[in-house]
Amino acid sequence: MVAEYYKTKICQAVSDLVKSVHFREVKHADNGEINLIEDERIYPKVYTNETTAFFGGSNYKGIFQIEKSTWNWQVKLNFSVQVLLEEFERIFCETPPLIPADPENKTRQVRLIFKEADYMHPPEYDAATGTQVTYTFDADIMPA
Repeated sequence: MVAEYYKTKICQAVSDLVKSVHFREVKHADNGEINLIEDERIYPKVYTNETTAFFGGSNYKGIFQIEKSTWNWQVKLNFSVQVLLEEFERIFCETPPLIPADPENKTRQVRLIFKEADYMHPPEYDAATGTQVTYTFDADIMPA
């Protein structure tokens, strides 16, 4: 049950962060200039999944147990147009999502730590697809 609790909370924290950001469309002018379109909110398709986990021993309330200490995750954002990603990255870096401890569910605090981004932008003109990015982050589970 604890693993499901963490998964749900991590996915929700990422979803909330994505929804809070105003992604701006990038348009390329014929003269090479870049224009940012501010008119409408652009929402990506969001895919969040765990990729690896690291385990360690802990002593929680006098009981020794082996459990996850760090979890690696990926979030994939797929847009229908080319977008600027810097605001999302700035917010994730400056204010990493924090999932508070919940004694009722016997869970510890988890901090999401941004690690890497892999970008795929569409061609500048006549693009049939939009920006796609895969972010890798750690879910750092705090010691008991």
